[in-house]
Formats: sequence, structure tokens, C-alpha cells
Amino acid sequence: MLFSDSPPSNPLKRIIASTPHFESQDQGVFHLTYFKYTAKMCDCSLCIHHKKKSGCRLALCPYMDERVASGAASFRDVMYETMRDIYHPAFRGRLNQYIKESERWKMYFKNVTHRQAFDSGILHHASGGG
Repeated sequence: MLFSDSPPSNPLKRIIASTPHFESQDQGVFHLTYFKYTAKMCDCSLCIHHKKKSGCRLALCPYMDERVASGAASFRDVMYETMRDIYHPAFRGRLNQYIKESERWKMYFKNVTHRQAFDSGILHHASGGG
């Protein structure tokens, strides 16, 4: 079994090492690498749940995180997926209006620094940072 040298794995390593007749092998460290999806890979037409005539058979896309990270999901897709279970009529109306407005009007930035701060925030959020 491979272990990393990260603090979260140390309690598990101690439990296994305290097992009778356990011989520590100290075989090194494993490295986690994250696969980078491209927008072409995340096209819905390639999904196993997608049918040519009827589209997606699922009510909720299980691959939305990958589609967002690769840039394959549009803003509309993300908003509808996120707000799918909200049934309040007034809120749904405002949400639909917001989606239409955001698609019609381009986002403008004050300067390059403003754009970089926005992109950094999006990347931080997409990577699970908050």
C-alpha cells in the first residue's frame, strides 16, 4: 500500500503500522495528478447518457464540474443546473430574466488588473477553494 507524507494520512499510517506482524516498507510517496479535460472531451454528445434524438436522459448532469472546468458548460447550463430545484415562481422569473440579461450584455472590466482578479477568483472557486 502506498502512503503520502501528508499530515491527513498519518493517522491511517499509524493504525496500519500498529497492526501485529506489520512490516513497514516505506516505499516512497505517491503523487496526485489531476487530469485536465478539454471542452471537446466534455461535449454532451459524447456522454453515455445522451441520446441523439432526445438529448440527455438525466435530470441532473453528473459531469457538470468537469464541464465547467473545461469551459464546455455555458453560463446558462450552470445557472439552470444550480437552480434546478428552486420552485418559487418569483425567484424563478427573476433567475430567467438574469440569465437572459447576462447572455445579452458583455461583461466589461475596468482594466487588466480587474480582469485578472476576476479570472483568479473563478479559478480559485473552480478548484474547490471556496
